[in-house]
Amino acid sequence: MLGALNRRLLARALFVDRALRSVEDGLIVADVTGRITFVNPRAAAMFGLRERALIGSDLFERLREAEPGTIRVDDAETRRAKGERLEMLTRLLVERQPQEREITLSKAPARHYTLRLSAVCAGENGAGSVLGIVASLADITRQRELQQMKNDVMALVTHELRTPLTTFRLYAEMLADGLVRDDAKRQEYFETLRDESARLGLLVENV
Repeated sequence: MLGALNRRLLARALFVDRALRSVEDGLIVADVTGRITFVNPRAAAMFGLRERALIGSDLFERLREAEPGTIRVDDAETRRAKGERLEMLTRLLVERQPQEREITLSKAPARHYTLRLSAVCAGENGAGSVLGIVASLADITRQRELQQMKNDVMALVTHELRTPLTTFRLYAEMLADGLVRDDAKRQEYFETLRDESARLGLLVENV
């Protein structure tokens, strides 16, 4: 019976290990000090390193080194980094508050991720002592690219709408104030307003 139970436990542990390694998101597990104890292949690929190279290293230092432009060189920046780390650990391990933010890893080509940090607790629903920290990295590069495309399209549409609207306002004010007395000129303004309204209608339909 003991042998059968042992085999079941080993099979379950193997299944959990395979499942964690098969997750599409990057997963990193660290102890309460931030020392990495587990890395799935996806997370290792995100950092451009082997799993063995990440095991035993500091989670927060790895994240800081991987982000472009965040290497601390002077004492003031180092103190600030330590302060940020202490504040994050306090929220995670003492207040049991999950942390989430977007990061960019500098491994070419640079990719964007949502980083989520949570405390691993002995009990359910955050109860019991804290056993460690789990970090997940979800690739949001495609979403960021789509958002940028959306912003570019909106900027283009805004620019294209401004031109006819400016013409409308200017010509309408001149006609309303009686500043255009020449019939031929007034007819030219009306034709311009007609053409611009047609162009604006076509633009709206395309959008």
